[in-house]
Amino acid sequence: RREAWDVHAIMQASTVAGAIALWVQHQLELASCCAEMEPLVAALAQWHARIESEIHARRREVLAKVREVEPTLEEAKEALRTLDRRSLTSFRQQIDPPEAAKLAAQAALLVVRPEIDHWSWGEVQAALEDP
Repeated sequence: RREAWDVHAIMQASTVAGAIALWVQHQLELASCCAEMEPLVAALAQWHARIESEIHARRREVLAKVREVEPTLEEAKEALRTLDRRSLTSFRQQIDPPEAAKLAAQAALLVVRPEIDHWSWGEVQAALEDP
């Protein structure tokens, strides 16, 4: 009976030792994979830092340009507040208004109706019929 217990204990110990050996082997493989991945992870971290830096630099540029044009935009908004229906009707009825006036109307419509990416003068006139 003692011999049977010894065989059973040896079998359990062998199973446990095998499981530990397998775990150690997996840990070593994982460590090896991690070591192989370190250069890739480092390269990705550098790339990420460079992209973040470029994004922040571009954001600063865009915000500087926005601050630069804000006064002009405010002037344009103020000028638009002075328009009345009679002025719009007069403008709409012009056959060939000054190019700057057409451009301003087209730009305003692009802002209001961005789904249309180009406005002909006829389309501007039609849009101004029902402002």
